[in-house]
Amino acid sequence: MLKGRWGASVMSEYGIREIRAASAAAAAAVAPVLNRRRELSPAAMLAAAQTIMPAFSPIVLAGFVRMIELALMAAIGITIYFAYVFPVYGFSWYYPLTALAIAVLIVLALQTADIYQVQAFRTPFSECIRLVVALTLLFLVVAAIMFFAKLGDYYSRVWLAGFYGVGLVALVGSRMCLYGLVRHWTAEGRLDRRAVIVGGGDAGEGLVDALKHQRESDVKVIGLFDDRGEDRAPAVCACSSSAASMISSSSRGSPASTS
Repeated sequence: MLKGRWGASVMSEYGIREIRAASAAAAAAVAPVLNRRRELSPAAMLAAAQTIMPAFSPIVLAGFVRMIELALMAAIGITIYFAYVFPVYGFSWYYPLTALAIAVLIVLALQTADIYQVQAFRTPFSECIRLVVALTLLFLVVAAIMFFAKLGDYYSRVWLAGFYGVGLVALVGSRMCLYGLVRHWTAEGRLDRRAVIVGGGDAGEGLVDALKHQRESDVKVIGLFDDRGEDRAPAVCACSSSAASMISSSSRGSPASTS
């Protein structure tokens, strides 16, 4: 009985030694692979070392533009009233309220025309065409309401026409200034939408090339992941004339960045 226990103890100790040796051998074999996975390509190291500017939220930017244009149009309507109507007819409370209501309608009309997006801010000419159409239709509707509601005796036609003309010039001018700001912020990378591509090879290269050739695109590829072997996923997925814009695909799952 004692002998059996001793034999079992020896076998147990022998099994533990074998398990420990096998574990050490496996760890030694896996260590180079793990170390190799942590290595990034030169292009990834170059992109990772670049300074990234703090980004601006497109939603917040569009909200600020709405508020500024609302205040601008209301101020124009009230200013024209005090400059032209008030010295002759005195104060009328409904003029400032009407100017504020028209300013709100202008913002809603421009929202309906879909020109409160960053993409619209980058294309001022087509954006201004839609702006002129939306503003003109709105003032035509306001004039029609005043005519059919028989409010012509309460409102000055010069005030309404001046509101339209000065407001149109102010809006177009403000959009041109906004276009310059958006281009500056885009060049700094503050309005970029950062994206990561999963999968390299020809499909990944085609996607990168398509994004690269888009005009006024705000999509910036910052990395590519591919866990396939180098025989199926090449080390370099896509590149351009700039070394910083090259995307290197790691066949061991590590990211390679671009800018």
